[in-house]
Parts: sequence; structure tokens; C-alpha cells
Amino acid sequence: MTHPDPFCILSLRDYEAEPTAGKGMTYRIHLPVREELKWIHDHESLKKRHANGNILWLSGGGAYVINQEWVPLVQRTFFSPTNPGKLTLSTGRAESLEELLHPQKIIRELFEEIVLFQDNETPLIPDLGEDFCCESSMRRCLELAHISFRRFQKIPARLDPSLQPDCVEVYDGGTLKSKTRGLIHHDRESGEFNLLFAVHLKIEMALIPSIIFRDTECIPLHGQLSPANRNVFLYHLPTESIYTCGPNKHLKVERETPSITNHALLMLQKLQGAC
Repeated sequence: MTHPDPFCILSLRDYEAEPTAGKGMTYRIHLPVREELKWIHDHESLKKRHANGNILWLSGGGAYVINQEWVPLVQRTFFSPTNPGKLTLSTGRAESLEELLHPQKIIRELFEEIVLFQDNETPLIPDLGEDFCCESSMRRCLELAHISFRRFQKIPARLDPSLQPDCVEVYDGGTLKSKTRGLIHHDRESGEFNLLFAVHLKIEMALIPSIIFRDTECIPLHGQLSPANRNVFLYHLPTESIYTCGPNKHLKVERETPSITNHALLMLQKLQGAC
């Protein structure tokens, strides 16, 4: 999420969760009538709304998987309200009622937070078809982060169906509004609910040295939004090693490896199992 606080989530008690055939879970989310919606829009309000068995609906995003080997992870700032200093996926909270009704749209967080550049001037757009058009949101985030670029270039991409073991159904006024498959991480203690997607990118080996990973997160500073300039790392799935990202080279982190958030660990474990 590029904006610091304008999320739009709900604390919900009206939901069901049950195992499905195989190893997945199905969640049925029942949204209250509009007059009873009690929005949570900022972190201060969130602190006052303890879960108490509720779920915080909705957060999510996911991970890029580059050539079936590399997963970019971003390091949260040390003053972040959640998981400070930890490595995590490109995730954030919903920003609209539309995303609460159609949680597939939360995948935009993946496209917005870490942007891949070729030669530091061409943003690479995952080509997932019309249902996942992300150019406008990527453009907005790059402009807010004061990152200049020339033009976008599409690269082949696909959603990983093996990383969609879970299903979430959203009901509005008793009517089924959407059904979405993905990987769910539900922290029952905090109520945090993340809907995650894995997007595979195929990048020609000759282009790998020219790929740069840019963080577009912005934070409030001196009354305005400023780029957070967070560190981006690469997780190597075959060896479970973590590398720093640098121009034309990646260096293995030998000491003081940052810890990883629980939902990112879940994604990495599932990806390793699928390799």
C-alpha cells in the first residue's frame, strides 16, 4: 500500500470456516447491511478494535516467483505498526468496499509494492489478462514514489493454481457476491486475514542482470508522503537462502538474516513444496 493509512477494513464476527476436500479451507464471509458497517480506516482505530474471535477483513497481495526460483521480499520499516523490520510479501489492506466484496482485487498490492525494472527505466508489467490489468495502479504508485520511467513493458505471467488451495465466499445481504481461490493465512489470535496469490514470471536469463527491484511504498514525513526506500531481498527457493538486491549482482546474506513474517513463511513453504 502506497498511502500510509487510508485502508478500509471491517472487524467481522459473522463468518464460517471449514476444511474442504484436500488440504484447503473454505471461508464464508457475511457482510453487514450498509447501515451497520463500522469501518476501520487507520492504525490508531485498529489498535482499539481487538479481534475477540473476529476477522479483520481484508488484507492480501502475494509474491512474484521468478523463473521458479526467486521470490522478492521487502523489509518493513523498523517503525512499522506491524511486523517492524521483518521481511514480508507485497501485501496490504483493502481500500474500498469493492475489494471487500470481490477480494480477488486485493492482488493489486502485489503489483504496487515491488515493481521490477529493466535497466532502471522500464517497469515490467505482469501480463495476466484483462481481469488483472494493473498498469494504472502501478503508474500511480510510481508517480507518488517519485520514480521516473519511460514506458511499461509486459512480461509473461501466470497465477499458480497449486497455490490456491483455499476458497473464500463473500455474501452481501444473503447473496453470494464472489468466490475467490487463493492461499489464506488467518491469524486467529490477532484476527489478521491475508488472501495471497503467487504469480510466476518468466524472464530470459540474459535479462536477469539488468533487472532492478524498486519499492514504491510511501510514508508520511514532514506533512507529506515520501518514498520509504525499503530494502528488497531475494529468497532463493531451492537453497532457502536470502540475497540482497544490487545493480547487476545479488549477494548472499551470511549474517543477521532478518526474520520473516508468518504469512510470508506460509507462502514460501507452499512454494518450496510445489517446486
